[in-house]
Amino acid sequence: KDNQRIKDAMRNAVVEKAKWERNIPRIEKMLSIESNDEAKIS
Repeated sequence: KDNQRIKDAMRNAVVEKAKWERNIPRIEKMLSIESNDEAKIS
């Protein structure tokens, strides 16, 4: 039973990591837009 919990946790971690990695380009785009706005203001 404990082994199954560990396997589930590892699978969830892999899924979360994949989701995060898919989101990185979007996050980077948002961050670059924010820093561009700051550059325009100053």
